[in-house]
Amino acid sequence: MTRITLVILSFLTFSCGNYSNEPSSLEKTESENPQKSQIEIYAENSTEVNDTKEIKSIWDTISMKVDWFIKNKSINRDLKNIPNDFLNFYNQFISDSSYQKEHIDFKNLIGVYGECETTIYINKRNWIISNWNFLDFFNVDNNTDSIDGWDNRYYFDNKKFYYQFDLKEIGTIYQVGFEKISDKWKMTLYFVNNC
Repeated sequence: MTRITLVILSFLTFSCGNYSNEPSSLEKTESENPQKSQIEIYAENSTEVNDTKEIKSIWDTISMKVDWFIKNKSINRDLKNIPNDFLNFYNQFISDSSYQKEHIDFKNLIGVYGECETTIYINKRNWIISNWNFLDFFNVDNNTDSIDGWDNRYYFDNKKFYYQFDLKEIGTIYQVGFEKISDKWKMTLYFVNNC
């Protein structure tokens, strides 16, 4: 019994005696070279950032990106107006997981999955393949939303495609944008509000 007590006391002495308030070399490296946030990277690399607007949060970044997607475009609700090249791309995007990952511009993606008390930033490591088809939530026959209470719409030109779903009296649920980069469609905006 005495040996066990001595071993425990020795262990406690050594572990307490080596305690230091100095950060470890790993902590020093991380604090000396902090990674830039998605917001800072977007502000530095973006040509569409308005110099008079200050970026304060990821929500500001999303708002600015949405403004860029819809600038000078009309609201569309008729699926017959969607360009064929985008439809072909999108059908493969939601049905082929490898193709999907190849067509997300993770370097420039503004991706957020918002829950009530949590914000998850989307990146290549935590992306979960999505086969959700936004086209299923429009009623093609009468050009209205197929679900009461929703305000679904999209905006496009030959280089950008953006769709947004709002639940009336709740707010925005989906904001997703694609850009044609080097003649290939790439997803660059993905916001899902799950609260």
